[in-house]
Amino acid sequence: MNVAFEFILINLVIFGSLFLFLRWVCTQSATWRNVTAFVVELGSAYSASFVFDMLVQAITGRLQFDNVVAPVCTWSGIAIACHFFASGTAVSKKPLYLAYLILGLIATAACFIHTYNLIVGVSLLVIAGVIALIPRNNSPRI
Repeated sequence: MNVAFEFILINLVIFGSLFLFLRWVCTQSATWRNVTAFVVELGSAYSASFVFDMLVQAITGRLQFDNVVAPVCTWSGIAIACHFFASGTAVSKKPLYLAYLILGLIATAACFIHTYNLIVGVSLLVIAGVIALIPRNNSPRI
């Protein structure tokens, strides 16, 4: 089989299963919806942190741009998909921005170990702020 076809098939199975699970969670209580949305949004924030870390390292010359393009596209897609799944599941926007806030604070605190973590952490904190400030329609989308 073609590697690209296998990659697409695996992603369809994973994200299709996640979609079906989140549809079931939407029939449950608001607490479970928010907890599940928080966990999925943590996946989004973690994926976004990979993207920012690779971009910073490519811009500063520690990685070649050619080696960063495919992983950045992959992790960006995962971050965007997880964010949309989480925002469709959450009852409020609190679990959405808290995930980015927590990982942003952890990355910022780790800047003493790896100096590029400061840029990654600040980027995640900016995303948390944007999510917190954008008005939200509370109707579920999933």
